[in-house]
Amino acid sequence: MNQYTIEITTTQACNFGCSYCFERDFIPTKTTLDKNIVFLLERLDELIHKEWIIKEFDKVQISFWGGEPTLNLDIIDKVVEFFKDNERIHFHVYTNGSTVDELIPIVLKVKDRFAIQVSYDGMPVQDLRRKTKDGKPTSKIVNEAFEKLNKEEINFSLKSTLTYEDYHYLPQIWDDFYRLRKKFGEKILYAITVDYHTIKFYEHKEEIEKTIIEIAQVEKEFYQKTKSFLTNLFQGANKLTCATERMLTIDTYGQVYFCHGCIYSSFKDDFNYTTIFENDFLEKVYENYLRFKDKKIPEECQNCVALMCLKCNVKKYENSSKKDVVERWTDYTSQKEICDYYKLLGRIGRALLNIIEEENNNGMYR
Repeated sequence: MNQYTIEITTTQACNFGCSYCFERDFIPTKTTLDKNIVFLLERLDELIHKEWIIKEFDKVQISFWGGEPTLNLDIIDKVVEFFKDNERIHFHVYTNGSTVDELIPIVLKVKDRFAIQVSYDGMPVQDLRRKTKDGKPTSKIVNEAFEKLNKEEINFSLKSTLTYEDYHYLPQIWDDFYRLRKKFGEKILYAITVDYHTIKFYEHKEEIEKTIIEIAQVEKEFYQKTKSFLTNLFQGANKLTCATERMLTIDTYGQVYFCHGCIYSSFKDDFNYTTIFENDFLEKVYENYLRFKDKKIPEECQNCVALMCLKCNVKKYENSSKKDVVERWTDYTSQKEICDYYKLLGRIGRALLNIIEEENNNGMYR
């Protein structure tokens, strides 16, 4: 389904202190969205009803971002209440799972149209890297959140970060996600995001390659039983398409950016193209859609061995030597080290898929 995403930064505050977070050194500031929530809702309603949005997109998703977005539940509640009767509008929140008791009543207003993405890195990394501000482990908090969401039959998924130096923990993390899969079903996928900001692939390449090969064997056995993989490492989800033409992010001041990563970049002014308070806000959003709409994927990337390619456009821009904003934002080849990481996954993954296909042809999966 073709989707347009509107990200709302409800707050820049957070109650966790994740060691790898690209926002960890950011000092939260006062928000203007709280004071202008009625105006924000009116602007969003105008945008959602624009003819080009209706024509080009099957649905609109309003995503809540932070910090920890649920630390400002008032905005989330007001947005959901305003749009709850519009069946084209779906909702999404990124959360660390610490406030699900307060979040659940809001979600239940539109349960079938509200998706929750809970950050969980798996054990032991969760308690090593995702601690509270005062240094306490968080795995118990998050696992209790899973139980509460599942009890209410609320749609949730998991999103994980694995830094390069922690790759040796991958077999233990896989076991932890397997435990969750048995408890909560097929909604559990170990969707790994690597650290886009501090790239240390070359430093840990040998250990990473060894671990991926080990996991490939486990994944093959898992596939024999389920006809699917537990991780996203070998899924073939090559996500190269630039998101900018089908999304926007609004920060706590009402400034509009390409995506949420832009807010914390030293190049943030290059990515800020309007505010919700400008008279030509709607026109600027449409212009931004048009200038990114037909951007082509480079031939080098189309023929790449990588099965999966999840890169941060902000980091592409920061690393690129190109001059034009659009060219820099979509410079897929500007990060050689992370390209080599995904190529390694691709080579191992393709070998695994060939083995599975051969065994399938021999009747081993029947």
